[in-house]
Amino acid sequence: MRKLFLFAAIACCTMVAHAQTDVETQPESVIVFIDGAQVTRTQTLNLPQGNTTLRFINLSPYMDAKSMQLKGNGNFTILSVNHQYTYPDSVLQSQELSKLEKQIADLRNQINEKQNELEVAQAEKKFLTDNSTLHANGQSTSLALIKEFAAYYSSRLSQINTKVLQINNQLNQLNQELQQLNQQQAQLKGKPSDRMSEVIVSLNAPTATKAHFELTYFVGNAGWFPSYDIRSNGIQQPINLLYKATVRQNTKEDWKNVRLTLSTSLPTQSSIAPKLQTYWLDYGLTSPVYTTPSTNTITGVVFDENGKPLPGANVSVKGTTIGTVTDMAGQYSLVLPQPNAILLFSYVGYAQQKRTASQPQLNIYMRPNTYMLAEAVVAEECDMVMAPAPKMMTRANKAYGSSAPLEVKSATTQTAMEFEIEMPYTLLSSNKPLNVEIGRYELPTTYLYECTPKIDKDAFLTANITDWTKLNLIGGEANVYFENTFVGKTLINTNQANDTLSISLGRDKNIVVKREKTSDYTQRKTIGANITETKAWTFTIKNTKPEDIDIRIYDQIPVSSNSTIEVTAEETNGAILNNQNGILYWQIQLQPNEQTSRQLRYKVKYPKNQYLDIQ
Repeated sequence: MRKLFLFAAIACCTMVAHAQTDVETQPESVIVFIDGAQVTRTQTLNLPQGNTTLRFINLSPYMDAKSMQLKGNGNFTILSVNHQYTYPDSVLQSQELSKLEKQIADLRNQINEKQNELEVAQAEKKFLTDNSTLHANGQSTSLALIKEFAAYYSSRLSQINTKVLQINNQLNQLNQELQQLNQQQAQLKGKPSDRMSEVIVSLNAPTATKAHFELTYFVGNAGWFPSYDIRSNGIQQPINLLYKATVRQNTKEDWKNVRLTLSTSLPTQSSIAPKLQTYWLDYGLTSPVYTTPSTNTITGVVFDENGKPLPGANVSVKGTTIGTVTDMAGQYSLVLPQPNAILLFSYVGYAQQKRTASQPQLNIYMRPNTYMLAEAVVAEECDMVMAPAPKMMTRANKAYGSSAPLEVKSATTQTAMEFEIEMPYTLLSSNKPLNVEIGRYELPTTYLYECTPKIDKDAFLTANITDWTKLNLIGGEANVYFENTFVGKTLINTNQANDTLSISLGRDKNIVVKREKTSDYTQRKTIGANITETKAWTFTIKNTKPEDIDIRIYDQIPVSSNSTIEVTAEETNGAILNNQNGILYWQIQLQPNEQTSRQLRYKVKYPKNQYLDIQ
């Protein structure tokens, strides 16, 4: 008896020493990257003496288990940290299925009862119909009896028909309800259980103590991309720049009143304005062929697997910070940094799609991610980590408009730019984009028109901003408003090596540029063993605006890559020429309604037994 009591006492102590506690935590701070986020959760607990297992529950299923970092303060030792998946809604789903099965069984019983009533009514109707003839055994039937029988037959048959009609209506209604319940049951059975993450922590405390925990991990299905509003009231006015971030998250955990920080690495280089290629001249080579793109914008619709528009889907340009989200009709529109850019389409629960933007319109059908349907249990070990060193912050905002700007601190680390929003933010797990203001700036600007009539005869207005590196901008799409009118979208390309940031503000039809071949100088002659070809063009530029403009006209002459080919620039009319790539430009100032012209002429000499494609 004493041994049994001692065994029970030891078992009881063992259970107390290995107590397991479910721990609910709240996100305290979130660092959102271009793709993904780092979540920091905290909680303070009272630990009993001995071994304890803590189960941090209701964490995002998109957690990267290898990224877990747990920091604990208190008189205790962390023995292990593991990650696993659970399905907390499976019990609720089972309860819903049981409820549906009971409702279906009740409906089937009611249908059986109604069918029995219908059979009885139909049998009575048949009996009444079969016995509708009077038999008087050879004796005549009185008129009163005939009337009485006819009245009974008519009345009863009418009652039976009415009852049959009512029963059929009731059966139709019950069958419809049964069909709906069967559909709900099939959908519930086919619906995968939503899994969530848990972090299991084993620890030992020599004495009862208070413990503070900080859990940090990386999570997917979140991200942000920058966007800008550029406003100018004229080429004599500064530019007003509104710097925004579009943040999204669908991690299945809500971030309520968190310290929000936006972080990104440096963007990759991109461009919009047409660029000339080096005109290499050699036998067998053709001159560069330029085509004017009809648009540098791609549009389309993102559909789900059933062909229905998918709002809130993320669309981004691979390798850049440029992106957008689909609207309520599943539509998107995006300015591309270069032709044939790679687009990434993503949405929670669907496999990521990758497409080349080779056409102006691209529709996408998303496919469910089959990985989400598979059950998995993962356990990963991680070590305790030290808290990061504090960062030096600088103030980044200036006045813009009439409303007060949002307080933001910016900091530059070795690998990224960070923007810390000082006001607490709430971002629910809905994939609904949230626009966060990062900065407002009024920027001194010089304006310059650029035109490459060999490719496109339109003049493009560019705004040149100096000392732009102090603004902590990153590459992104921008809405352009010029003279209180929306003129389109452009890209801010911050991956430049110079101190001047050039922003394209779009086309200006008030500047007319023509490039015409000058027939008087364009000729082809054979002199001895050589052929000499002369090419000449006249450029006409007219300013129809009511103000002075500065414009730069670009063109090129071919560059020889063969010693038997001689290229001579006979007339450049004061243009600045790059001899290495053959690209030249004229810097021209024009007053209102002023027109001017420039000439370009070059000569090519090569052996007459060879062929050259000269344009």
